[in-house]
Parts: sequence; C-alpha cells; structure tokens
Amino acid sequence: MTTSWDHGNSSGDFSDGNHKLTDRARYIVTVIVLFGALLRLGLYITNRADNAYDDHWTPVSTVLEGGPIIPRVDACWECGQPPLFTILATGLYKATHDIVDPGGPLYSMDMLKVLQGLTCLFGLVAVFAFLPGIRRAHFHTAGIVAAVFFVALMPRHIYLSAMMANDTLAVFVAMAATSLLMAYSPKNRPGIGQTIILGCVAGLCAFTKGTSLIVIPAVGVWLVWWGIKTRDAGFLIRHGCTFAICTTLFGGWIFIQRWLEYGNPLIKNMEIFGLEQEPGYIGLVSFLPKPITLMRIPFLDIATGISIPTQVYARIWFDYELYLAGLAERSQSLFWARFMYVAGFVPTVIIIVGMYTFIRDVRRDPRWGAMFVLIASGCFIVISHSIQYPVYSSMKATYLLPSLGAMGIAFGRGYDLVQTRSPMWLRKSVFIACVVCIVGIVSHLVWLMAAGPGHHGL
Repeated sequence: MTTSWDHGNSSGDFSDGNHKLTDRARYIVTVIVLFGALLRLGLYITNRADNAYDDHWTPVSTVLEGGPIIPRVDACWECGQPPLFTILATGLYKATHDIVDPGGPLYSMDMLKVLQGLTCLFGLVAVFAFLPGIRRAHFHTAGIVAAVFFVALMPRHIYLSAMMANDTLAVFVAMAATSLLMAYSPKNRPGIGQTIILGCVAGLCAFTKGTSLIVIPAVGVWLVWWGIKTRDAGFLIRHGCTFAICTTLFGGWIFIQRWLEYGNPLIKNMEIFGLEQEPGYIGLVSFLPKPITLMRIPFLDIATGISIPTQVYARIWFDYELYLAGLAERSQSLFWARFMYVAGFVPTVIIIVGMYTFIRDVRRDPRWGAMFVLIASGCFIVISHSIQYPVYSSMKATYLLPSLGAMGIAFGRGYDLVQTRSPMWLRKSVFIACVVCIVGIVSHLVWLMAAGPGHHGL
C-alpha cells in the first residue's frame, strides 16, 4: 500500500490525473480533523459564556426587543455587520429559550452559552467543509496532511470558535466557496449551473461579513480565465451576469441598500458613531524584547521595526489568550507569544512558497488564480484598513480568516513542493519546524483550557 497520492510521477508535478487517497492517509486526515474538533470544543466548554472579543450580542438583543429582523446600521455598535449571523442567532435564541432558560431574563449566561455554541458549530463544520476542496487538489500525502493540519489547528480560528461572533460563519461560507472552486475540473468548461451555485454561495458570503466579499473577485478571476481560454465573449457575458444576479439576490443586495442609504456600501461602525478605533488591551505582538502596553501602531515605523503587517503575522498564530485565561497569566502569555512568533515563521514561508506555485501554474489551471486572489484580497483588506485606521487592533488578523481554505491549500502545496523537490536536510528541517509549531499550538491551547476562564466578559 502506497502512502502518497497516485501520481504518474513523484517529482512534485501537480497534475490533474486520477488520484486516490489511501486508507492510511484517510485515517490520518480523520484523526487530525477530530483532534481539531476536540480543541475547539474544549476551548468552547472552558470559556466563559459572556466572554467575546467583540459585542455580537447587541444586534441579537436589538431584534429580540422588538427591532426589525435586520437591524438598522445605526441601531447599535455591531448592527452594521451583514445580518446572517444575527438572523440565525435570533432564531436559535427563540427556539431554545423556553427549554434552556424558561422564564429567565433576556440576557442570561445559559442563553449566551447557546449562542456561543452556534459560533463553535460553524467553526467545526468549516474544517469539514475544507476536505472536499483539498481532496481535489491532487497533492501527495504529505501535502494533503499538511493542509488539513494547517486548517484544523489554526489558532486564530480555534479561538474564535470559543466566542460569540460572526467570523466562524464567514469562514465556513467562504470555505464552502473555496471547496466548490477546487472541485471544478480545469479540463471541463463550467456550465451555467456551476456559476449559479457559486453566485448563491458568494451572496451568502456577502450576507455574512464584509471580509467574505473576497470570494467575488476570486470567482471573477476563475470566470475570466475560462473566457480567455475559450475566446468566447458570450461565455463571459452569460456567466458574469448570472453570477452577479445570484450574488445580489442571495445577499449582495444588503450592500446596495447601504450604499443608497449612507452613500457607502461598506459603512463601518466607527464611521456611524464617530468613534476612533482604540488600541487593543495589551499589545503582546512585537518582535522587540520589551513588552508593549496600550499603544498606537503606524502602518510601518522604520525606526522601531513595528508595523501592522508584523502585528497581523503574529496574531494569526497567537491571540485572545488574555481574554480566555485572564490578565493574571500575562507573563505566561508573553512566553507563549514569543515562542509562537518563531514557530510560525516556517509555516508562513511555506504559504508564500505555495502562493508562488499558484502564480506559476495559473495558466493551466484557473483554480490557482482563484486561490491566489482569495489570499491576496484578504491581505489587501488588512492593508487598506490599516492605512485608514493606523492604530493597533487584534481584529485585523481576523480579516484574513475567510481565506483560510486558500491559505491551507497554499500551505499544503508549498509543503508538498518542499518534500518532493528539496534536499534531505531541508525536508527534515521543515518537517521538524512544523512539528515544533504544532506542539506549541496544542500545548498553548491545552494550557488555556487548564487555566480556565479568567476574563470579566463583555
């Protein structure tokens, strides 16, 4: 029994022939996914019900108190978010309140825990939604296992799965779009039905969170590739219009409505309420040896080496530990933070290598162009938001999460390339570095669960 994808060769050429995942590889992938699910469930169980990095309870309470099912943007701080999570959370609250907390107040720990569980659920299913897409990537076993490890153990996503927020829903819907794009063969021109499905999913992305809009340009690149290959302008017109209509009907209309009402389809809560974005509680994320407290961080400060990009890089690997374990554990949090800066460096480089292969191979496979655009669009959102609001915010790293599936595929592709085309010393070094990163992530999460909830909540 072989332990790799059944390639015609083992040179690292990512061909599109028939590939079959072996029983051993399936077993490994299953264990990884279940382990990632256990980490999310464990953190959800140990986290306080009222502990969240942002206030997504207020839109739900606004509806429950008699407001419209889609709250006005200026009704509360988070009411400017696209409303899909609010609609689902409100429905879940109404369906379970008489069972979970009969006669209890509107705001109760039991009901908050139920809604927090909704976030955890979407965090779990997002990992499972990744599997169909990576299955069609046709990597060697090393690449497929690496990609699944990346998605299942992404700390940022695990943290969010323990809180009440719309981010895991956004990741799940974007992950579904990612898997759909990967599922469509580059050998067969897509039919109108495939474009309709992608349009509907893209519409749900728009109806969930602004950062999920990255799916739209990714599908656009995919369609343009087919239009150029077939030299068929009619194809582009038919499929482009179909995609636009479906996207609009299934959720994109919310941005048109806000454009007409506010003159800005991407109106932000700080613009509505006239508030300046404040720095985070404690800025642990710096490559400098001295801990940094409340601060304002420019987009790039040459003199100090502090920048928004390095903040986001570190926060992808490490964040929310103070919310979950409490401020009393700050010294231990700093230890884990600095460890993860170093441990996360190699996986980050591997992602960049994978993105390089996307660009290199996009001529023969439109999926790689779509994956590149997903990641690049997420980076663009971080950069543009950082320029507009040049202060520290731990949320900026979250803006990359809708591209989690594409990042996982880039990581798997980069790792596959390293393991098939590099000298032995480099293959072993990368393997050891990734294992160290995995051990660090798991140890950190276990420490958080053992520490128990210590934050005061909302």
